[in-house]
Amino acid sequence: MDNRSALLQVAMRWHSESRRAGALPDIRSLDPRHFPTLMPWCLLVAVEPVLMESRILICGTGIVTVVHDDWTGRRLREISLGAIGNLIFEPFARTIEAREPVLVRERRRGTGDRWRWNDRLMLPYAHGASPRVERLLSITLFDRESDMLAWPDSIDAWEVVETFTGPALLGLSG
Repeated sequence: MDNRSALLQVAMRWHSESRRAGALPDIRSLDPRHFPTLMPWCLLVAVEPVLMESRILICGTGIVTVVHDDWTGRRLREISLGAIGNLIFEPFARTIEAREPVLVRERRRGTGDRWRWNDRLMLPYAHGASPRVERLLSITLFDRESDMLAWPDSIDAWEVVETFTGPALLGLSG
């Protein structure tokens, strides 16, 4: 299964939970057994009113391997990503504002290097019947050679190439 197909399956499950709840899905409905192979590529974020004060509750082992750091327990403002930080966290803000899943296709490269690709799905969750986005699940699936590019120091270019939200995202699955 390719990256996008795997992420679309998770988005469809979120959509199903959302329709059943008639609102944002409750974070307690998130069951890692539904996507065990994706768990290493997840960030679970406790969302605060000021995005950069949000705290990473879980940083999957795959993410730790690629970024050479464990972000678990850190606030977003404490993560040193240099110039690419705003580009990485902007889709979080878009997801929180839209209150629906956002899928982005991104590419990055080091000086004189080729582009490397990843797909990233962000899903908003409430806690209980809260109308506020209180948790954000981000799943990033990297191309196979991403770990060969030092992170983030050697990255000199980062671009969001495509963004899909709501009906456009769900339309990708069929």
